[in-house]
Amino acid sequence: MMLKTQCFILFFSLGALSLWGQNAPVEQWVSTVNGLTSGDEAVSCSFRDNAGYTWIAGVNTSGTFVVKFDNTGLVVASKQYVDSNNIALYPKTILADAAGNVYLGGYKYYGYEYYITALKLNSMLEVEWETNYNTAETVIYLESM
Repeated sequence: MMLKTQCFILFFSLGALSLWGQNAPVEQWVSTVNGLTSGDEAVSCSFRDNAGYTWIAGVNTSGTFVVKFDNTGLVVASKQYVDSNNIALYPKTILADAAGNVYLGGYKYYGYEYYITALKLNSMLEVEWETNYNTAETVIYLESM
């Protein structure tokens, strides 16, 4: 039996919230991404770019995933990623530039060592470059880039 996985994302308009919290968020769309391959998907960061696309990134048992949604919730692109050692990046932040390049910041765990990692994907979500910094024994959590 083949396991089919799903990733759900909700997008709310928070602009309707007043300073005193009298207005509730307005749901604009709900989207499902099928077939990210494994199960246990966990979204760890998201970003809405100036062109109106919503980006999410996270990790599952097959590696790191990145998904791009348009402003109606349709999936425009998605990609699974692991490095040459079959190690996933645990993303903590995601950004996109005007050219459609995507930048992920997070960490990897090799054996007993943590590595701070920055990853650039091009507009086709192919890896442009990756850089790692060995933190020896301490995990530094990235909250934003």
